[in-house]
Order: sequence, then structure tokens, then C-alpha cells
Amino acid sequence: MATTATVAEVGLDLTDRDLYRDGFPYERLAFLRDEPVWWHPLTPGVEELRPTGFYVVARHDVVREVSRDPQRFTAFHGSALRDVPVERQGESITNSDPPVQSRFRRLVSLGFTPLMVARLDEMMEGWARRIVDSLAGRDRCEFVSEVAELLPLHVIADIVGIPVEERAQVFDDVKAMLRSWDPESGVPFEQYDGAQMRLVMYAHALSTVRRGAPEDDVWSRLVHAQLTLDDGSVTELNEIELDLWFLILSIAGSETTRNAIAIGLKALIEHPEQLERLRADPSLMGTAVDEVIRWASPVLYHRRTVAADTSVRGVPLEGDLPVAMFWPLANRDERVFPDPYRFDIARSPNDHVAFGGGGPHYCLGANLAKREVKVMLTELLSRVDDLALDDDSAGGDGIRWSVPGLAVPVGLGLDRLPIRYSLRS
Repeated sequence: MATTATVAEVGLDLTDRDLYRDGFPYERLAFLRDEPVWWHPLTPGVEELRPTGFYVVARHDVVREVSRDPQRFTAFHGSALRDVPVERQGESITNSDPPVQSRFRRLVSLGFTPLMVARLDEMMEGWARRIVDSLAGRDRCEFVSEVAELLPLHVIADIVGIPVEERAQVFDDVKAMLRSWDPESGVPFEQYDGAQMRLVMYAHALSTVRRGAPEDDVWSRLVHAQLTLDDGSVTELNEIELDLWFLILSIAGSETTRNAIAIGLKALIEHPEQLERLRADPSLMGTAVDEVIRWASPVLYHRRTVAADTSVRGVPLEGDLPVAMFWPLANRDERVFPDPYRFDIARSPNDHVAFGGGGPHYCLGANLAKREVKVMLTELLSRVDDLALDDDSAGGDGIRWSVPGLAVPVGLGLDRLPIRYSLRS
């Protein structure tokens, strides 16, 4: 497991939640781009997740290399550093490699026909309008819970076909699963298993209903989707695969976009010249969305496992050990992004890796997520003026980050963002 340096030599433990209490510590961890690979030794924090240390890669070119080579760096053990046997977690799109993973991607893609995507766009715009409408009659709100998290949750619910009256419990369970990993969230960890079980049971019941009485939604298409493989055999998603896809869609599909919207608005408020530039020239919204996503980098890391002894840029890596690709650090790599710590809504090119470094695991929902961010920011900026952070929020409880630590790859995000505003009538 020899590498050119170890994280221990600089006195940091990447599992320490205090590192992330004020957001991702980009500058403090910039040294991780100085070497192609670092070794993170076993610490008490790591030991809570797994029995060995792990490799860390943070350079843009190296995370792309690891991401794009499933033969050397397998996803078989999942995307989190926690070791969960496949027989317990089930085989899914996130813990398999081609050709098995390719089957998942092709089946899931069958649900998103051009007509369905167009309908989702229309529903998305409707939700954005209603969410901003709800801000009327006051001049401040808690942006995460009242705005940022609502659009992605409703979009996922629209995809799955969850009736509006049943969404509150589903949304609460999704949030509880993620918040329970953060000791300061106020959500006891004991709630995790119960929330996960309720979501799985809901997915199972929904699939059963749609199998007998399909409706005009994506989930009905997925339940009935069939794919002819190269060998002529026909395959479909079984019940366990559908249950797991529901979990993945609910958590990864909502949390990442929520964080991008919230962190993106915070960045615009903190860079008023960029906010005014975007207001003055709405044609910049396309590049602005990519810059928001680069800036937010809402996925903390993903894990791959070294399939067999290999090397990266001359650094030997031992087989069966995990490699953690830190996307936020790659998205501040000065080798790729000129002035990477500058928020620039017109940045082009913008070769960020917030959706992955390419290869078979590039985010299947990347286009949907970008569309959600664009729709929400467009609606906000067209109707809301005098945006500011609300330092005088009730009880003095200001900006707060949710920090599940390295137990959850899709974890670090804003938990609370009080803002002030004026809404145009």
C-alpha cells in the first residue's frame, strides 16, 4: 500500500466531521492534489466505517482515470467507504461494473422517453412557480427547507408517481436517512433503519400497484420495461432491483440537487457582481448552472476498489483496497480551472466532475439535475429582489451545514440557509 505520502503526515483525519462544519475545506485540503495518490491510515473514525485505511485521489486527471477504468477500479463493493456485503445491499447500478451495470443503465433509461422528459420539464416549472409563490407575504425564509429541497423532492415524486398526499412521509424518510448520520442533526441514528425500511416497503407496494394498473409515469414504464440483450435473452428489473433503484433515486436524486440549489444561491448572494451579471444577461444561465454545480460539488466522494495490484502515475496500489475520489477537490484543480477559487458564472470551458469523471458510472440524472437548477434559479431571479443572507434570523440560528461524514458519499450540504428578500407581485 506504499504511496508517496500519507494523510497522517500532515496531521489530518478526513473522517473528522469538524473539518466540514463550515462547508468543504477546499484550501485546507488542497495539498491532496500535490500527489497522485495519498494513503489514509486506519484511525478511530475510519474504523467506524471499515477495517483498513484507504487511498485518496483528488487531482482532476487522476479521478478521471480511476472513474473511467472499471477493469482496474471496480464498483463491486459500492460507492461508500463502508464495507457492505453485496448479498446484504443487493446488486444495483451503483455497485456493479459493465456488462451487469450496463444492463441497469439501459433498463432505467427506458423509462425516460422524450415525451416523459418533456412532461417532467412542464411539471418542474409548475413546482418552481408554486414554491416561489409560497414566499409571498413575508420578507425572509429558511431557504433550504422552504425552497431548495422541495423542487428535487417533488420532481422525484413526479417521476415515481407518488400521490401528493403521500409525499410528506416519503420526504421525511429520505431526509431522516441522511440526517441520522450527523450527530448534531438532532435525528437519532436509530431512525435510519426504520426510514429505509419504510421507503423500501413503499417502493415495493408502488411497483405492485403499477404492475397491475400502470399509469402514465416513469415508474410504470420501469416496472414493465424489457430489454433484449446481445445473446437474445430478454431481461427486466426484478422486485429487489426496483426497490434499490427507488432508494437511489430518492436519496441521490434529491439531496445532490438540493445542495446545488442552496449552495448556488449562497454563492450568488456572496458574489453580488455575479448575481447582477446574471440578472442583466439571462443568456448566461447555461454556463451559470455548470459553475454553480462545480462550485457546490454536492457529492463528497465516491469509492472504487482496486481490483488487483496496479499503479497510478507510478504509485503502486494494493488490490482489494478502496480508493476514494474526492470530486470537490478535483473541481478546484488549478491545472484545469484558471483561478479555481473564483466564482464565475461565464466560466467556459468548465470541465467539472461533479457528475463523475466519465465512464460507466457518469451520473444518469445529470441532465435532469442541471435542468432543475436552471428552472429554480430562473424562477427565483425573475421574481425575487434584494436577496441577502439573514444574519438576524429567529433565535440567531444562522447558516448550518449537514455533516454525515464519510459514511455517506452524498452527504455534505447546507442544512439551513436563512435569507431575506422582496418578492415582486
